[in-house]
Amino acid sequence: MFRNAIIAVLFLINVSAVASGGLKSLVSQVDTATTSITFQRLAEESEKIIVLQANNWLAYYWCSFNYTAAAYLSPKNNKDALLDKAQLMLDKSSELKKNEVELLLLQSWIYSTRIAVAPGNRIKEFGNKANIAREKAHVLDPNNPRYYFLKGSFFYFAPPAAGGGKTKAKPLFEESIAKFKSYRPKGDLYPKWGGKQAKELLESCN
Repeated sequence: MFRNAIIAVLFLINVSAVASGGLKSLVSQVDTATTSITFQRLAEESEKIIVLQANNWLAYYWCSFNYTAAAYLSPKNNKDALLDKAQLMLDKSSELKKNEVELLLLQSWIYSTRIAVAPGNRIKEFGNKANIAREKAHVLDPNNPRYYFLKGSFFYFAPPAAGGGKTKAKPLFEESIAKFKSYRPKGDLYPKWGGKQAKELLESCN
């Protein structure tokens, strides 16, 4: 019986190590993904890792992130279904990690992406929700560069009539890029995204 218990423990340790390595590999692919289909594939791979790491908030985070990125790049008629999956995974991650800055910022992005489905009908509701989540994150970590990128993106895509525009977005992208120069993630699996996107949008502001 004792021998069987040792074997079981070693098996679980091996499974956990494999899952951790799989998540690390998956995260490394995020930087090169450019299409909705690719992000959906990464999200589905994340779900397989979650089966092995059900208590790892970062596994749920990356699953949610990939579904959000897939929705961001997809046609309007596909966005809500993908965002529903992203929200489900984010909710599970939030249950495991309370008051996490990165989860609040991802929540803000999910809300902002909802707006794109029907801007005229959704900008007030989801715009307010996106702002609240983003500002909560800013209180917890004022130096997080993704805060400035997401706030800049909100202004960038919002019409001038709703208080948006490239003029308001530009200094926020510049601030995001500046903060990325000294920003250090807490670990290998923590989010690093946003810098490249901020540079791309900043270029289109000029």
